[in-house]
Amino acid sequence: MSAAAYFSSSGSALGADLFVLDELTGEAVIAAKRINSKAAAAGLWGGLSVVSLVLSMPDRVILSGIRFRGRHGVSAEERATGGSYSVDVEMTCDLSAAIASDSVHDTVDYSAVHRLVMQLGRERSFHLLETLAGHIAESILERFPVESVTVRIRKLHPPLDGIVEYAGVEITRHRSKFSKG
Repeated sequence: MSAAAYFSSSGSALGADLFVLDELTGEAVIAAKRINSKAAAAGLWGGLSVVSLVLSMPDRVILSGIRFRGRHGVSAEERATGGSYSVDVEMTCDLSAAIASDSVHDTVDYSAVHRLVMQLGRERSFHLLETLAGHIAESILERFPVESVTVRIRKLHPPLDGIVEYAGVEITRHRSKFSKG
């Protein structure tokens, strides 16, 4: 969206629906359900909160809840017996070509990303979730046309005293900061 003016449905820019003024038709189009303080600096214009966004909203390809059994952990026992893991991957990229062509060749093939996550999670063994997440992020940046990737890993029911649903990490890596070796 390249519109210059954004405004909210309430008198406040925060916690409101976000609308975009379509440059061609002049109509207000809903763009997001919530605005947060990181995304917006609000000013007043004609009784409406005007929000200027520095960057347009990025397109994302999302895989959520990729589950597998893996052999990751600090202790030798954890690596020997294995555990259950859940991974989310969010990749930012320009999806304009895919929208126009309706071709998988113009987007990130999420089935290939899924295979990569499953392969790294099942076939490799790491002491730390951080290391697994880093390898997944690096591999995605090497193989796919994305600007950034966020990887969320949850070790389900980790071997801790009491009942713990999961232990996890989240990392984000950007192509501009990515370098091999």
